Amino acid sequence: MTVSIISHFLGPEQEGLPKLASIGYRLVEVDRGIVARVEGAVFKELLNEAGMQAVCLMGADPGIADEDRALRSERIEKLKGSVLWATKVGAKIVETVPMWSGRSEARQAAFERAVGSLKEAGRFAADHGVVLAIEPVNKAETRLVLTLAQAVAMAKAIGLPSVRVMGDTHHMNMMEVDLGQAVRWAGEWLVHFHFSDNDRLPPGLGHMDLKTVVCALAEVGYKGALSLAEISRVGDAAACARHSLEYTRALISACQLREQVGR
Repeated sequence: MTVSIISHFLGPEQEGLPKLASIGYRLVEVDRGIVARVEGAVFKELLNEAGMQAVCLMGADPGIADEDRALRSERIEKLKGSVLWATKVGAKIVETVPMWSGRSEARQAAFERAVGSLKEAGRFAADHGVVLAIEPVNKAETRLVLTLAQAVAMAKAIGLPSVRVMGDTHHMNMMEVDLGQAVRWAGEWLVHFHFSDNDRLPPGLGHMDLKTVVCALAEVGYKGALSLAEISRVGDAAACARHSLEYTRALISACQLREQVGR
């Protein structure tokens, strides 16, 4: 496991990336909102100058399960655009959140529309060496994919190696019954993970049992990043970034050692 952080955590990337690198970060996640504003080649140069790599593009896809075919097509094309931008900056993962807030009796139809949309986008992603990662979020944001089990069910229905699953401890804290068991059940489907304490606090500053999550990830052999993509800037932002990196690295080390001892 490794640690990443959102690329603009310490300000615009031109100034912020070198600061993150000086703290010890080598991996960043990038908000998909930047795709329309900055050329991928330009952003890649910023990464190179800071000695950093992009691991994932973060963003949601409202409309991808909508009844309106034209709207779905528009969202699919935007997702494909994010895939192309990812290839230019070297990111291998693009997050997708299939947003939908309709009536419960219409959920199955929405699920099938999302499967169709992500199957098309997933084939495009495969052609470009990118993986789409379905993220479940809490019920205040969607009514379609709320748990890791539901995300795995959607990925299985899509049936492409280029469509996998990611977790987010913020949403898991609200929607999962058992954090460790949810991770173990998702297992090999997991390719990325958003990591924060409750209420988006930096890890270790809240009351979540993050050790259970990380140790379960070590148990299933997760090799991806724990991404501090959405943590709150508590106090001094640089000190917050430093604490979050050191704490998360130590937790990963402890859980990996525990897994070795338990064998």
